[in-house]
Formats: sequence, structure tokens, C-alpha cells
Amino acid sequence: MNDRSAQAAPRETTAPGPTSAQEPFRLRDAPGHGRFEALDGEELAAAAYYLDVDEVRRDTAAADPDGGGPGRERIFYHTVVEDAWSGKGLASRLVRFALEETVRAGLGIVPVCPFVKAWTGRHPEYRAHTHAVRREHLDALSQR
Repeated sequence: MNDRSAQAAPRETTAPGPTSAQEPFRLRDAPGHGRFEALDGEELAAAAYYLDVDEVRRDTAAADPDGGGPGRERIFYHTVVEDAWSGKGLASRLVRFALEETVRAGLGIVPVCPFVKAWTGRHPEYRAHTHAVRREHLDALSQR
């Protein structure tokens, strides 16, 4: 497995803030930090951490029904929201943006983070892009 960054150009967008549309968060990929960020002004409000790797090879498609051919995967391993912004739906907005960008970049989603795993379970539109967590993914995280 290799931890090279994805080739797609990073994007930035805004999401409504906790109290009104006049207080938007900026959502962006920060590949140098290995995370997607939600910023309130210049202050980091939330982050979804990831590691990009070469896809874990499967012996046969029948043995692992989540399928997928050779390519790249993005392992999401931790999501955090600062206390001041907790409970306002910011993590969901950030994860949606992160997964949209991951799919746009052509990478598979590996949800090691419990929040990302639960979120993808509630959003079937990401099922085709979500790969099962395997021992090799955990090994790659321990070697980073």
C-alpha cells in the first residue's frame, strides 16, 4: 500500500453555519494535513482525517462482495468537532462534502471512523463507493 495523495484538485465550498446562512463554514480538503476541514473564519471547527492508499487487493470478487477494481482508496479514520460547534450537524455536513470529493476524485471510501461508518450506512447513495475495512487498511494506518 502506498500513501500518495489523490491527483484531483482540491475544492472548497461553504455550508450554512450553526445559527444562520449569514455565518457559513468553509469546507475544504487540506491534503497536506490529511484531512477535510470545516472553518469558521480561519478557526478550525471540525476535521475528518484520512489516509490515501493503493487499494487493498481482493483474491476474488466472490470472496469479497463489495467489489471494486484496482485503484485508490481513502481511509477515513477520525472525525472531530470542536466543543463550540458540537451538536449542530457540522460533522454530517463535513462528511458529506468529504465523501463527495472522494467519489469525485475516483477513490473508494474505507470507513474506519465510527462516525463515517454510521453515516455511510444511513446514505445508500455511497454504498457502491464504500469498501469493507480490512486488516491491510488498519496496517496502513499504523504505519503512517
